[in-house]
Amino acid sequence: MTDKSSASLTEQGDDMVHNLLQDIIMQSHALGDSDKVSNALMFFLVRAANTWRSIRTLRKHTKDSEGFMVDAGSLLRAMYDAYLQAEYLASDPSRSLERARDYFDFEHVERYKAMRRMLSANNRIAKRLQQSSNRSKGEQTNEQHYDSVKSRFQSKPGKVATRNHWYPGTLPAIARAAGKLDEYETFLATFNGCVHSSASALKYGPPVQAEHVLTMASTIAAEVARINVMHNKLTLIADYQKLLEVLCNSSDEESD
Repeated sequence: MTDKSSASLTEQGDDMVHNLLQDIIMQSHALGDSDKVSNALMFFLVRAANTWRSIRTLRKHTKDSEGFMVDAGSLLRAMYDAYLQAEYLASDPSRSLERARDYFDFEHVERYKAMRRMLSANNRIAKRLQQSSNRSKGEQTNEQHYDSVKSRFQSKPGKVATRNHWYPGTLPAIARAAGKLDEYETFLATFNGCVHSSASALKYGPPVQAEHVLTMASTIAAEVARINVMHNKLTLIADYQKLLEVLCNSSDEESD
């Protein structure tokens, strides 16, 4: 088999992964916003699918691995983050709705904290916002939304301060709660150096070879897709169902 024909087959396989993810997103979107769990899971899937596409673009258009692998490692880290949050949200059906509500309502905490930081800053952009005619109304609305949810996001029981994530504790903690701590320690944590520009990561790159980076991204995206398919009870055509099973089984083998 020539290099050209091999590349063509690889491209066809990548196209099929793209189409699989697109089909699941479209089916999930068609269900509407009435199911908060479904909606939250779709957010995570869209993030994973878009990041998969970014890695594919880097892999395809960057000839040397040194030119894209650290960035690819950072993107894989982001995909694992989304995957673990999706697993946590769906891992306990009796609490999934509560967790989905927390996921969406934490927006008010984020907006409030961002507003407070901006209003206390002393840079040019902050000063323009501080002088805006819409400031008073915006502050009032943000504070009202924040006050309505802040009790659910206390950093510790009885504390006034709110936490920095919609989920309690840390990412390793929710990975443990979802039964995925081994995956966190084996995969996600190894890409932290790419995000933080550690000397090791910049010198050697992430612990995955360039020719395998998109395969790894495909398995992560497939896991998020699987969670969506299971929760929404989606029906896939035979080829897509088989591909999803192959990718998720590959992920299981890597984590054993």
